[in-house]
Amino acid sequence: MEHETISSKRIYGLSVTGLFENAEIKLPITYVRPMIPAHESQIPRKKTAMKYDHLKQIAKNLSPEGQKIRIGLNCIKAVKPIEVIP
Repeated sequence: MEHETISSKRIYGLSVTGLFENAEIKLPITYVRPMIPAHESQIPRKKTAMKYDHLKQIAKNLSPEGQKIRIGLNCIKAVKPIEVIP
C-alpha cells in the first residue's frame, strides 16, 4: 500500500471561542494544512438553513459564508451541538 505525504504544521496552545459566546476552548495539539479534506456541501450555511422552515431558527447561529476554519471531531468540546433538530 502506497502512502501519501501530507504537508502540515503542528500548533500547540491554540484556543477558540464561539461566534456568539465568550467561552474559550483550548484545543488539543492542532495540525494545520492548506487544504482540508472536507466538501463545502457538508458545511451548514445560513442560506441553506433559511430554505427549511424548521431550520430558520438556527440560521443566525451558523458561521459566516466563506469561513475557512475547520475543527475536527477529536475536539468534542468545540463541536458539541447546542441543539438537535430532526
